[in-house]
Amino acid sequence: MKAMILAAGLGTRMKHLTHNKSKALLPVFDVPLIYYGLYLLHKNKVSHVMINLHHYGEALKKELGHKFENITIHYSEEEPHILGTGGGLKKVESFFKDEPFLLLNCDIIAEFDIQKALQAHLKTSPLATLFVQKREKKYTGLTLDKKNHITSFNKEGDYMFCGLHILSKKIFPFLEEKFSCIIETGYKKALPQEKIKGFVHEKPWLDVGALEDYENIHKNKDRIFKQNPFIQEVVQFMSL
Repeated sequence: MKAMILAAGLGTRMKHLTHNKSKALLPVFDVPLIYYGLYLLHKNKVSHVMINLHHYGEALKKELGHKFENITIHYSEEEPHILGTGGGLKKVESFFKDEPFLLLNCDIIAEFDIQKALQAHLKTSPLATLFVQKREKKYTGLTLDKKNHITSFNKEGDYMFCGLHILSKKIFPFLEEKFSCIIETGYKKALPQEKIKGFVHEKPWLDVGALEDYENIHKNKDRIFKQNPFIQEVVQFMSL
């Protein structure tokens, strides 16, 4: 299986912390953030991962090199302009073959049940399966029907997106290689004619996308560490 980690972002919501650093390299429990995603992919037998680069991309490339355990790492350099989640994926369309692939935000930490979600995805072959959970107030929502099909993306939906997609190559005709959001220009455009499913994630989930999230993790690091076996596992693995 192949995957892509979205790591080109400017990190503006992190304010001063990313003025001279990629958000993907900020330490969380003394482990650079991007390794949580790489470890998740390693556990799920991903063989090749594409990482897009823009803001301090060379430093990220220097840190990771071209191998993490059993994963070969490839890079997509977005210069001079960043392409967003939609355009960034479209740029590397040729990297993916016909089988489903994963698309992962670099700024979330969670042990997603990828194998179970993948089995469900293969049974019905939707355009995409998005990991979702009950919405917290500060996040934009989405609505699921009784069969967990996503019917709309809206401010008041009961669920929210958690940062990991399982995708079919059917997504690419809906994308353009220019700055765009995969939800706004991909999924919303595709919904009238394609099925998009939600897979409910119920394990611990951390958003590390904004300064307040990052500071909250550090203020409560002892409690969060004790309650999150996945973080414990990654920290132990990276210390070996």
